[in-house]
Amino acid sequence: MGYVKLEKAADAFDLIPAENVAMVKLNTATTPDTIDVTYIGSATLNITVTGAADYTQADVQAVINAIDVINGYAGASHAANLSSLVVSSTYA
Repeated sequence: MGYVKLEKAADAFDLIPAENVAMVKLNTATTPDTIDVTYIGSATLNITVTGAADYTQADVQAVINAIDVINGYAGASHAANLSSLVVSSTYA
């Protein structure tokens, strides 16, 4: 499984899976605006990526582009260069 690498403060990173992604979208109903990643499988899994500031559609596209580059490589990770450092990646 490949992973999207998301930069946090103090040289830390979050990794989110790049396989079985059903949807990546901008959620403007939150403060700050977040990126929601929905996965398919035996049950629906959502990861909400929250930044230090609002994310934009360009950030969503950066995550999609990273997923596209990874394209099923096992163990690979590719950084999505977002406009704001990640504060948290929350699974629900």
